[in-house]
Amino acid sequence: MSEPRTINCLQAGRAIAATAVVVSHSALAARDFGGKSFDILSYGWLGVDFFFVLSGFIIFHSTVGRKKTLVDYSVARFRRIYLPYWPVGVGIALLYTFLPHVSAGDQNWSWLPTLTLLPISSGTALVVAWTLKHEILFYLLFGAAYFSGYLWPVLVIWAVTIGIGAAAQSHSVPFMAINLEFLFGIVAAVYARNGRHSPWLLLGSAASFALWLALGSDRDLSFLVGVGIAFAIPVMVGAEWRGRLSVPAPLVFLGAASYALYLVHPLFTPIAGRLLQGHPWGILLFGIFGSLVAGIAYHLAVEKPLIGTVGGASRKSHSRRSRPASSPT
Repeated sequence: MSEPRTINCLQAGRAIAATAVVVSHSALAARDFGGKSFDILSYGWLGVDFFFVLSGFIIFHSTVGRKKTLVDYSVARFRRIYLPYWPVGVGIALLYTFLPHVSAGDQNWSWLPTLTLLPISSGTALVVAWTLKHEILFYLLFGAAYFSGYLWPVLVIWAVTIGIGAAAQSHSVPFMAINLEFLFGIVAAVYARNGRHSPWLLLGSAASFALWLALGSDRDLSFLVGVGIAFAIPVMVGAEWRGRLSVPAPLVFLGAASYALYLVHPLFTPIAGRLLQGHPWGILLFGIFGSLVAGIAYHLAVEKPLIGTVGGASRKSHSRRSRPASSPT
């Protein structure tokens, strides 16, 4: 069974999840500026739950047993998260600083989390970057735990702590129930790598979604959706590894651009609302398709060059450090 570097079905999942978030925020803009609600589309925020489960899967699958050092791991996470984020996050912070009336209402943000994405209480200038604070927290905990040799004890302790925090209705980033989804993704990666790809797992996925719906589709319980996603991922990955699942190239490409799309769309959807105020369908469609175009453009013009430049320099430096002194090359 072949395990290629890029798992196309997960890239497709990224594309669908990012588009779902864009649709959700475009629907909100249509409601706020156009006066029409698109209630069913508001559930696009579930794309965030997919991203958290996926992060757990990818970090475990790409790190454990791959002969990576802590430096390799840290550089990879820095390149992937901060390099594409800073131009947008810092740019919007500067805009809010010099033109404060542009900021939405009394949005609570500060420079420290905006620059560092550290999981502290104050917000970020780029409103959707709240999810990145959870991502950074997970990366820090996973890296410290894995490279110190205490991965599973640390993850178990974190899971218990999250449970206690959720029971106490804590709103502190480290103790929110949504963090469990990173752990669900790790379990999904263990299943996939051990060849547990049975289609029967889809029953668990369906049951998890059904339970969430039965409990009222509460956003605070969306970690149940994360459970359903985690059940489904090993089935999809196993089907691809066995050559039974083929993913269209456009979905793979959009998956690669999904982070860029996620970063730039909050800048575009309000513009759509203001330009087409009073026309909800126009706001919705312009918000969706305009965000897709802007996200793809940012991916090609900014994200890929930034990651490629730093990544190339890092690989060359690593190659020089690891090359034997007597090597003729």
